[in-house]
Amino acid sequence: MKGKILVLMLLLLISGKGFGQVKEHWEKKLRFDHLTPAIQDSLQSKKVNCFLRDRNGNSWFGTKQGLVYFNGHDIISVQDTTNTGIPIHEIEIQDLVETSQGDIWMGTKNFGVLRYQAHEKIYQQYSLASPKNSDREISSVLSLCEGDKNDMWAGTFGGGVYHLDSL
Repeated sequence: MKGKILVLMLLLLISGKGFGQVKEHWEKKLRFDHLTPAIQDSLQSKKVNCFLRDRNGNSWFGTKQGLVYFNGHDIISVQDTTNTGIPIHEIEIQDLVETSQGDIWMGTKNFGVLRYQAHEKIYQQYSLASPKNSDREISSVLSLCEGDKNDMWAGTFGGGVYHLDSL
C-alpha cells in the first residue's frame, strides 16, 4: 500500500503545473551584456562580490574595496562614511539587498551589516553580538534577506543566522 502511495505522489510531482513551470522558466530569453572596458577600468576592484539592480534601474556593485554605483552612464565609487566614521571604500561588501522601503542593505566582511537610507543619504552600521559571548561581535556577513514582517535576516561566517527586528 505504501508503495502505491509513493508511486502516485511521484507521478503527481512530475506532471501538471509543476513540470510546466520548470519548462517555462528555461524557455525565457536572457540577455547578457558586458560593461565597456572604460567602465570596467573605473571599478576600484576587479573583484565584484555581489550585484544589485535597484528599483530605479541603477546598478550597485559590492567589491573588495567598497561600494560602486552605476547610473547607466558613470561609475561612482562611494566615498561616504558610516555613522561610526568608517569610510565605505575601506569595507569589503559581500552581499546587497534592496528592501521594500528602498533602502540598500550590505553584508560586509569585517563590519557587520550596513544600511544605506537613500532619502537621508546616510549609512548606518549594525553590529551583531554573539549569543554565546556578548563581548564577541560577528563581523562577517555573507548573505542578507528581507523578511515579510519589515525585518532583515543575516547569514554570517561562523556565527549562524541573525534576525534584525525593525527596519
